Amino acid sequence: MIYLFAVHVLLLILAATDFTVLGVIFGDGSFGCDFFKISYSYGFGRPTASDFSIWQALAYAISYGLGIPVFTHAWRLGWHWPGALGVGLSCLGFLSFVIEAVRIAVSGHLSLIASFPVVMVVLWVCWAVMFLHNRENMKTARE
Repeated sequence: MIYLFAVHVLLLILAATDFTVLGVIFGDGSFGCDFFKISYSYGFGRPTASDFSIWQALAYAISYGLGIPVFTHAWRLGWHWPGALGVGLSCLGFLSFVIEAVRIAVSGHLSLIASFPVVMVVLWVCWAVMFLHNRENMKTARE
C-alpha cells in the first residue's frame, strides 16, 4: 500500500504543478501550482479549449484513481473521516479528470473539474500518521 501511496502523491504533485516542479528540481523554469480548482463549462455545441494538457489530465486521473484504494485502506483500518473524505475526493477527482481527458482527446464540449491538492496534502499527513501508528501497533503485537 505504501507504494500506491507514493505513486499517488508523486503524480498529484506533478499534475498540480503542471510538471513545473521538474523544472525547479533541474534548475530550469519557474514554479506554479493549482491548489484547489472547481470549474464547469459547456461549449453549447462547439468544442472549447482545455486548461490542461492530455498528460496533465491523465496524471490527475491516475493519481486520483490510486487515491481510492489508498484511502479505502485507511477507512478499513479505522481512520474513518480521513478515509471517507479521501475516497470521496479521489472519486470526484478521478471522474472529473477522466471526463477532461476524454474531452481533450475527442474535442468534447463538457468540462467538470474537481481538484483538491491542498486538501489531499492534509489527508496525506493523516494517512502517514495512520500508517506509522498501524505499523507500530503491529510491531508491538509481534513482541
